[in-house]
Amino acid sequence: MYKQDVEPLTESGAFASDYTTTFLNDPNDPKDAQIRWDGSDFLSNATHLLVKDGKHDPGWYLFSLVGWDGKMGIDLLEFWPDQGAISHVAIYGGGGGTIPEPTAALVWSLLLGVGLVCRRGRK
Repeated sequence: MYKQDVEPLTESGAFASDYTTTFLNDPNDPKDAQIRWDGSDFLSNATHLLVKDGKHDPGWYLFSLVGWDGKMGIDLLEFWPDQGAISHVAIYGGGGGTIPEPTAALVWSLLLGVGLVCRRGRK
C-alpha cells in the first residue's frame, strides 16, 4: 500500500502521495525514520509495517499495525545501531480500499438516516 526506499529515494504504492517518510541521521545510511500522513486519503486497513535493512541479522522487522488509525505519525528509532541502516519501509494492508474523510462522514450519515427510516417503518 505504501513503500519508501532510501536509495534511490523513491515512493511507491497506492498511498505514495498521501504519506511522507523522512530518513534521519545520515539520509543515505539512516537508523531512524518518521512516517507522516500528509494527504487526503489514509490507510484505514493497514495491518503491518516492515522496516528492512537486509545486510544484517535480523534483516527486517515486522510490526503489527492493528489499532493504528492511519493518521498518527510513526517514529522509527535506533534500528541497527553501529551496524547497519534502514533500506526501506513499507506498510501493508488486508486489501480493500480506504474512504477519504469527507466521504466517510457522508457514508455514516447515510447509514444513520437509513437506520432511522427503517426503524420508523417498523412502528
